[in-house]
Amino acid sequence: MDENGATQLPWDALKAAEGEIPWAALEQFAEALVADSSLLRPLEDLYTEAREALWETERYEDLYVPAIFALAAPRLNDEMRREAAAFLVEKLIQAGHDDDDISMELLTAACGSLGPAALPSVLSAVANGQGDEGAWVWLWTLTKLAAGTPDAELRNAVVKACNDTLHRAIRGEMHPIDAEPVAWTVAHMACKDSRPLLQHMAKEAAKKSGDTEFVKAIRILDAKSQYPPVLELWEQPVRQWLESNWRSAKEFYAEGAAEPAEESIYDAGLRRAEKLAGRFAKSEAARTLPPDALEDAEFIAAEVLSLAWSYGQVRPEDLDEDALREVLLTIVPRKVMAKQSVFQNVVPVTRALLAWLQSEGILENAAPLAGAVASWDRLVVEKAMDSSSWDRSKRFLMQAQREGVALTDDRAMRRLAVRYNRQLAGEKGRQPSGEPALSSPPAPPGKAAKVGRNAPCPCGSGKKYKKCCGRPGAVGKPPGAPSS
Repeated sequence: MDENGATQLPWDALKAAEGEIPWAALEQFAEALVADSSLLRPLEDLYTEAREALWETERYEDLYVPAIFALAAPRLNDEMRREAAAFLVEKLIQAGHDDDDISMELLTAACGSLGPAALPSVLSAVANGQGDEGAWVWLWTLTKLAAGTPDAELRNAVVKACNDTLHRAIRGEMHPIDAEPVAWTVAHMACKDSRPLLQHMAKEAAKKSGDTEFVKAIRILDAKSQYPPVLELWEQPVRQWLESNWRSAKEFYAEGAAEPAEESIYDAGLRRAEKLAGRFAKSEAARTLPPDALEDAEFIAAEVLSLAWSYGQVRPEDLDEDALREVLLTIVPRKVMAKQSVFQNVVPVTRALLAWLQSEGILENAAPLAGAVASWDRLVVEKAMDSSSWDRSKRFLMQAQREGVALTDDRAMRRLAVRYNRQLAGEKGRQPSGEPALSSPPAPPGKAAKVGRNAPCPCGSGKKYKKCCGRPGAVGKPPGAPSS
């Protein structure tokens, strides 16, 4: 497409934040993309520009561009589909890093619309572990595209990826729950050669959680059950999935606009805490710590600083003995999930952090504070491991871990919540004083709850979500913490 042709397209309609979805403009861009592949690059650039400005202004081009690719998909040649898919997979991985559920769902739908041509990019991402931080399940969802292709080489490549991943799980190189999406691809493709691997995974998983996804996949392969008749995202009309995610994005922007003035100050405090923790972890002060403590240093420092700010509005330069006592002996034991070895590192890391804050000119008189913290070493660990110190959310999630319940299995978590509430109520069904039941299972570590940031936190703490489980690090899981 020449420069004049590109400039004549309704770019302003894509950039408009007001009004409804500009369907006519999206269709016009799709037609133009089919006619001239050179439009692909400026559309990709527009997407990137919108993502970079995501937190600054209301924009929807990052939703519209993938939808344009999907609208054009049936009329694109294979080379164009592969190029568009490579871009979408790259952005899907980035959305996973950003924990952006809206984008991950929409990008998966758009990528799937491109058909099996998307599989080379998907398999490359899976093989390189690029989706491990968030997009893993979405990438494996896309591997189901192989079931609809007559290309034997492509199907074999997906089967090999499935078997390789199951072997990794069997060798203990990845958590079994991360292999569960593979089971569904195997079932969808009716790949019976993978059954022994599924059987091995099922036996291991059954020791903890009983009827797993591996068992369900085996039943499908054995014709004892049917694959769920659910439309994949890309099998739904573009209008349907774009409309759904566009409205979610609208709500996101509206919620941000409705935040009170102090919200920006609150978030700035959390960002500063995270940034200082990162700098500390790379400092000479941190490098004096033993190797195991150094591994946990950034996580612990971020928790100490962000919890002091979240629960007491105490800045790093205002840390005192009372604030540190509250954080280390009350809030950390109550909220943070980690192995005992991590809690054993809390005091040495905090002492090193205090010394570093003084060396940076942020905190004065760190030595007396470090001395006070040193005297709490044993007490921090004891309280953190004492279940009576835990809040309801942590107690419930720890019970789920002990019973081997996958925290991402909503049905199993809800079943456990019912049983948990019955335990709390006692044999006669009475509600124990001071221990209200969970109205719903708390969000798993690292998984954002579907609740407004100014709404009451679903954990029942009485705080706003943004100042409880919605804040960074809430019920956190550092490197080395027990897997979920």
